[in-house]
Amino acid sequence: MTGLQGEQTVSMRVDDLRHVAELTRLRIPYDDAERHRIARVRSVLRAAAELNRALSAYTHHALIDCHGTTGAADLDADAVALGEAMAEFSQHVREITEEYRSVMMSRAAIGDAGVARETPVSSTRRPIHDGSRPRKRDVRAD
Repeated sequence: MTGLQGEQTVSMRVDDLRHVAELTRLRIPYDDAERHRIARVRSVLRAAAELNRALSAYTHHALIDCHGTTGAADLDADAVALGEAMAEFSQHVREITEEYRSVMMSRAAIGDAGVARETPVSSTRRPIHDGSRPRKRDVRAD
């Protein structure tokens, strides 16, 4: 992504980041859909890795310049690269969240209702204990 304007704001919703985390843990039992999910999550993670690299470079060079030692790096170019990486990551987060919104809403509705029903989507996370009866490991022998 290039051509960011100086006044452009880049933002993400925390809920969208949570949805990406959930999609990362999600498993889909259909091969094609699972391969697609993995490819989409990997694109978000590549953008996150680039954002991490750009932030690290910017921070490192800014710390050098902050102490009065002008480094060989171009801090202005680092700022542009960081902005572009933030925008790219934000775009990937928005896209994957929108693409999988119906899946996440279905999972939330199932969780809110406390109803376990068959669904083509599964997660590696353990189900939340509803408290109706103690789990075997919750019972202690006194």
